[in-house]
Amino acid sequence: MGYKISVPVMNSNIKKSGLERVLADLRELDAERVMLALDCYEIDEEKRHEAIDELKENCAYFKSHGLEVCAWIWAFMFKEDTDFCHITMVNKDRTEDTKLACPSDNDFLKFSGEYIAQIAQSGVDMIMFDDDLRFGFHRDGNMGCLCPLHIKMINEKVGETLTHGELVSKVLSGGKNKYRDAWLECNGYSLELFAANARKYVDRVDPKIRLGACTSMVGYDIDGTTVAKMAHIMAGENKPFARLSGAPYWTWKSPSAWGNKLQDVIELERMESAWTADGEIELMAEGDTYPRPRFMCPASYLEGFDTALRAAGCMGGILKYAIDYTSSVDYERGYIKAHKRNRALYRSIDMMFGNKRACGIRVYESMRKVADADLDIYKNSGEGAQNMFFSMAARLLDCQAIPTVYEGDGTCGIAFGENARHLDESARKKGLIIDALAAKILYEQGIDVGIESIGKRVSTAVEYFYDYDERVTTYGVGSYDHKFNKNIRVLSEARYNGTFSLMSKNADNISVPISYTYENADGERFLVLNVDMLDCTDTYIGRFMRVSLRGRQIADNVEWLSGNKLPAYCGGNPLLYMIAKRGEDSLSVGLWNFFADPTFENVVELSEEYKEISFIGGASGRLDGNKVYLSDIPAYGFAAFEVKK
Repeated sequence: MGYKISVPVMNSNIKKSGLERVLADLRELDAERVMLALDCYEIDEEKRHEAIDELKENCAYFKSHGLEVCAWIWAFMFKEDTDFCHITMVNKDRTEDTKLACPSDNDFLKFSGEYIAQIAQSGVDMIMFDDDLRFGFHRDGNMGCLCPLHIKMINEKVGETLTHGELVSKVLSGGKNKYRDAWLECNGYSLELFAANARKYVDRVDPKIRLGACTSMVGYDIDGTTVAKMAHIMAGENKPFARLSGAPYWTWKSPSAWGNKLQDVIELERMESAWTADGEIELMAEGDTYPRPRFMCPASYLEGFDTALRAAGCMGGILKYAIDYTSSVDYERGYIKAHKRNRALYRSIDMMFGNKRACGIRVYESMRKVADADLDIYKNSGEGAQNMFFSMAARLLDCQAIPTVYEGDGTCGIAFGENARHLDESARKKGLIIDALAAKILYEQGIDVGIESIGKRVSTAVEYFYDYDERVTTYGVGSYDHKFNKNIRVLSEARYNGTFSLMSKNADNISVPISYTYENADGERFLVLNVDMLDCTDTYIGRFMRVSLRGRQIADNVEWLSGNKLPAYCGGNPLLYMIAKRGEDSLSVGLWNFFADPTFENVVELSEEYKEISFIGGASGRLDGNKVYLSDIPAYGFAAFEVKK
């Protein structure tokens, strides 16, 4: 499968530089497709006609020069007030967002359908809706739509007459219930209705025009449908496509980027591709550098993201935001220059990582969790339920240079939080790394994970690692004072005496395991991190995951868990990210240093001995049996090698 580069350009900004000049930049970016961004719906008819006329002119020019052309527009968003029904978010004060139309409103469906038909008449090959095609994450802490139309639909499904406040309470509390099921079903129905309606209007113009959308974090769960289903509805008789969610700009946009580092969004895209790929859907990565220029989002972020996903091999290409939306094309050329410098590297990555299969720890991340989840821990707030999209398990591994997979078997498995409800017995038989919430869920299901009775939650400050005789700060992460089976092997613990200070082993105080290993009577083996990983969505407490001994601890216990060794591991460098892929008699390892310091004295530990080694990315080093001594990697640099038996 090829890796197609699609580049967005603001349709109204092309005049500033001229069509020829923009085309030259697209050529330098190796673009095969240009995405002409139209922004929001134009309510004013004169302005709308101007935008469509401009689209026709630009489309004809780029197509005449061999580029595929896609028009790109917001799905629900307006800049001006309208007469359409407004989305009312799930919140306690019933706040309405008057700039977001609800897809359950027939007037809006007619308006948007006719608008998209006008776009289809411009001659474009494709039309894509932006990621406002969703119900969640429009307002922080709120999810879904409970406008009067949706309340009516939900009440009809449950056979009751509930108010807005009553529905909010029932949807966002307790475990699985009919109200939440009805709410999810109505979310999905409305979004699928919008997708089918848009397809209907496009078909009236040209059924061969491809129609698709940008995904969002909630498109896989609380929206009540799936990205794959929406893609197929919009595709009609054509090849479906979708741009996935997770972008380089999330890295700088803290705290509103939910504590994500660059490798976290790469892993999210890999996770989404595993959920979405069905052999038919074209998947584009979200190479977004919003808001541009480079002093806001460096080109190194975009290139690290791009090269990692090329190596992963799970995408059909990238939507590469390398041309400024506002200024002329001469204003910010850094993204283009970085791309040009990496052309040879792209080819080397393709050769080294292509036709190989990813290997590492299997991250068990269920796409649909909200319906079955116990939401009481979120105290009637939608924010926690939305944030279940972010994989804390992947986030733990990806900052420790431990490779991951999202399909099939792995070296062992890892499942945090609500994902434990969706595990089958075979996953437990292969060895599991779990957190405190997953352990509690399995305990309540009658599975022995070394807990005899549930204790209270305590805040910790210091963690002592027995195997390494070292103590580190825990940054206030929550742990649990359970009654544990006497056969657990404590790997690390926090001790507290009211001041949460570390005490000696023989001190007369209470000690709480932070990590332990345990094998139950059925031969199921667990490495339990007895901490509340929900805390780690917080940017500060998230540092708990990045303690270097956490990676060392996992690497040293994987073989006991599953009988397998990690295919590769490189400890000791903050935010060093790894992807590993196996061939028949070879292993390719990519390392991205997403940190401000260079890496120092890298030793990559391999699961077995190899005889030959080759390098790309300017790396050098030597192979010694099952270890690679690798040259330092500069800040935001990349190195990779292939070893053969």
